[in-house]
Amino acid sequence: MSTLVKDRIKEFIENMDLSSRVLEISNDGTNTTITVQNVFNARAIPEPFQRSVLIDNTEYTVLSVDYVNNTVTVSGVVLEASVYTVPNPFFFCGTLVSTGNEIACLNPNDKCPMVYLNEPINGERPINSDLSFTGNIRLAFADYYSDDFTRDEHWTEIMKPLENLTDYIFEQWENEGCLSLTASVRVNNVPKWGTLVSVGNKGKKTSKKTFNERLDAIEWVAPLRFCKCD
Repeated sequence: MSTLVKDRIKEFIENMDLSSRVLEISNDGTNTTITVQNVFNARAIPEPFQRSVLIDNTEYTVLSVDYVNNTVTVSGVVLEASVYTVPNPFFFCGTLVSTGNEIACLNPNDKCPMVYLNEPINGERPINSDLSFTGNIRLAFADYYSDDFTRDEHWTEIMKPLENLTDYIFEQWENEGCLSLTASVRVNNVPKWGTLVSVGNKGKKTSKKTFNERLDAIEWVAPLRFCKCD
């Protein structure tokens, strides 16, 4: 059952289309600013971990993003454009310990942004039903932050783009045939999610809550069902 759930979600994450129509375009002779329908979770990050987006299948480095007005500024001159695309997030699945070990040696651009499916996965496989799984899953949508981030920057630079990503996934799962939500999703916005620790009696720190990583995250407890689709 766990393998089926993991594979279905992994397939969805890796194949979802984070593309948007370009509405306006302008350049200053060096850089280009485009207005799109949805900037999704694009981010401008300093070297050496700069991120890119695709504009008509050509890769451009992101210099700035305005999440309110859905504009993105990229390095280079683009004269015409019709489609803007953000790369899909990385997908990881496992226990906290196993996944933490897996990502520990990866640089930020080889693991972030990430969608993390927490194991174990508990649910039911109904008999005499078209459903192959029904139950709650625990997901985290995470991205890394800089040490010098202010409190506000955690929200404006990471939580907002992650919110854009989760909004899109929520809309897709509401309408997905084989993979769909059955009720409301419980959502937790957690700055510094990757380095939180559990605190026991008398304030004693007991164990790592997540990974030893500089990650902000939006957590979901999502009631999902999977149909026996071809």
